[in-house]
Amino acid sequence: SEAGDEQNAAVAPMEKGHVEGDDFDCRRWNMTVKAINEFANPLLHFFRSRGVFIQAVKNPGNAVTAGLRSGDIILEIDGVEVDGIDDIRRIYETIVADGKRDKKAVFTVLRSGLKYYHVLDYAPRYGQD
Repeated sequence: SEAGDEQNAAVAPMEKGHVEGDDFDCRRWNMTVKAINEFANPLLHFFRSRGVFIQAVKNPGNAVTAGLRSGDIILEIDGVEVDGIDDIRRIYETIVADGKRDKKAVFTVLRSGLKYYHVLDYAPRYGQD
């Protein structure tokens, strides 16, 4: 286009959650998770276009003890695929509410493009319910 030509650009308002991604606090696991977002997390988005990553881990805490790190992309928990925050919320609430199960969960995570498996033991309580 010539200098001085007008150009139209469509601008659509976005809710904050859609840009930054929703998050969820997994209290018993001592970590918070967040939805992968192309703009806020371009490197994570490069490895996986959708999903959930560990935003923060409490130290000391069960996630840290299990070897999980901030920035890990969660692929599965106990063999159940994780595609979004709703999946994490449902899996977390189901696992934590099950009083009969061993207080452990197996996490499959993607870290820098490599797959890792971590067993998270959430029997210890780090000052939380």
